[in-house]
Amino acid sequence: MNKTSICLLLGLFLAPLSLRAQTLNELGTGFPDIGGTYARIVSNNLSTPFIAYVDDNKMMVQKFIAGEWVNTAAAPAYVDTNVLWFDIEHNSVNDKTYLLYAKGDGIYFRVYDGSWGSASHIPATTTYSHYACLLAIDEANDIPYIIYKETNSTVHYAKYNFITSGFESIPAVTEFTDYMSYMYTADWEFNQEQGKLYFSFQWGNDPLKMKTFDGTSWSAFYQNSIYEQQMRTFLAFRPGTPSSILLASNYDDAAGYWNGVKSYFPAGGSLVVEPAFNSGSQYATLMAGAAVNPVNNYYAYIYNKHSSPVVPFLRYYSGTSSHTVSHNLGGHEFLDVHYDQLGNMYLLTTETNRLHVYRIDHFTLGVSEEALTPFRFYPNPAADELQFEATEQGILRMIDMNGQQVLEQAVLKGTQGVNTGSLQAGCYLAEFQMSDGRVQRSRIVIE
Repeated sequence: MNKTSICLLLGLFLAPLSLRAQTLNELGTGFPDIGGTYARIVSNNLSTPFIAYVDDNKMMVQKFIAGEWVNTAAAPAYVDTNVLWFDIEHNSVNDKTYLLYAKGDGIYFRVYDGSWGSASHIPATTTYSHYACLLAIDEANDIPYIIYKETNSTVHYAKYNFITSGFESIPAVTEFTDYMSYMYTADWEFNQEQGKLYFSFQWGNDPLKMKTFDGTSWSAFYQNSIYEQQMRTFLAFRPGTPSSILLASNYDDAAGYWNGVKSYFPAGGSLVVEPAFNSGSQYATLMAGAAVNPVNNYYAYIYNKHSSPVVPFLRYYSGTSSHTVSHNLGGHEFLDVHYDQLGNMYLLTTETNRLHVYRIDHFTLGVSEEALTPFRFYPNPAADELQFEATEQGILRMIDMNGQQVLEQAVLKGTQGVNTGSLQAGCYLAEFQMSDGRVQRSRIVIE
C-alpha cells in the first residue's frame, strides 16, 4: 500500500466532527508470554508499527503488515540470542530503525533498512538485565547516542560513527557515574527541534537533574531544589513556540510517594501538566511511558497502579488540561505508548505476561477538533488548489512524510487559496503557526 492510499484511509478522521468516543483496536494476536515487563513500539514513515521484545532470551522485532505481525529478521526469525536488554528508535529522516542491545559479552548495534545489517560490537562484561543500555538518535545528522553499563557499574557514553562503522566516546556526565542496581532512574532522548541530547537522571541521594549535550559538552538544564528519590523518569518533547520538555516521573519525599508530570521551558520556568498525587506506597504506582502526538502536540502518558489486579491509566494533555482515556484493559500492565506520524496512538501491554498491541486512531480521543483547531481546509483530498480558512493570521507550512518542508505561505484571517499543484501525490502535515507562536497541525492528502 502506498503513502497516498494509507492517508486516504486514515483521512476519514480529518473532517471537523462532534465528539467521538475512543476506539481501542487490537492489532494481531498470538504473541508469546514474554516473561517480563519490558517491550517497545516505534513506527516508520509509512506509520507501520514495529514492536521489539525479548522472548526466551531471543531478540524479536516484528512489524504489522497487511493485518498481521511479521518478523523483520530472516529465519530463524530472531535478530540475536542471549539478549539481556535493548532499546529501539526510528530515524524519520532516513526511514531506518536502529536497535541497541546488551549481551553478556557487550553491547551490539544494528540498523534495519528492509533487512538487518551486520552488528557493531563493543566488548564489555554485561550481566544486568534491566536498563543496561539506552539509545537516542540525532535524526538530522544521523548520530546514534548510547549509554550503557558494565557489570562493575561503570557507565559509558558514546556515539556511533557510520563512516568508521564504530563507536566514539563522548564526555561523561560526572554527576552520574554509577547505575546503582538498575537504570529505572534515568531517560535519554534527543530533542530534534533544539538539536540537543537530553539526559534526566537521579543518583544516590542527589536531587533529580536534567542535562543537555550539544555535541561537544554537557550543560545543566534543571535540578530539583529539594531531595527527591526518583523511581522512574520519562522524557518527551513538545515542539512549537515556546517548545517544552516534558518529564513524567515517580518520586518520594518526606510526605509520601508521588506521580507527576511537568513541562519545562528552555528559557526557564515550568508548568504542571499532571498535579503530583500520592500513590500510597513505594512502587505502588509507576510511570511506564510518555509520547507527543506530532499532529496536534497532545502529550500522552501511562502509568500502572500495582493493586490486584493491576489498574493501568492512560492520560493525555491537550495544552490546556489533562484528561483520562477510558478503556476496558483492567488487569493489563501498560508497557509503552507511541504516536506514529499520522497521530495514531499505540499502546503496548501485557496481561499475565502475554503481549498485546492496541491502536487508537487519531481524533478519537473524545476531543472536538473543530473546537481546538484555529483553521480548516478543503477539499481533502486536494489536487491543484487548497482552500485554507483561518481564524487569525499566521504562516502555513506543508511537511511531507520524510519530515521535509515543501511549502510555506503567509495567510491572513479568512479564506484564501493555496497552490498545491507542485506537490507530489501523498500525505502531508499542514502546520499553522499563529502570530503569537502557537502551532496547530493536521493531515491532508494531495492527489
